[in-house]
Amino acid sequence: MDAIRKALDEVSERNYCGPHPPEHISGEPKCVGARMLQFSWTSECFGDKRAQMYLKYCLKDNRFILLRIHPDWKARK
Repeated sequence: MDAIRKALDEVSERNYCGPHPPEHISGEPKCVGARMLQFSWTSECFGDKRAQMYLKYCLKDNRFILLRIHPDWKARK
């Protein structure tokens, strides 16, 4: 939970990397019909200093559903 809290503290609207328009409805099995949010940002809290991270989640039925949080492998290209 602490990692999720730190990630949410670090991301902002400029780090959004999900589908456009942002109102895209998810097809993820855990989040069908909910808006999925994806962020890629340079983190000060995870891994090596200034690590590139990726976070993906949705909000469904008043629940936060974490889908992914990990180093952003796409950013390394």
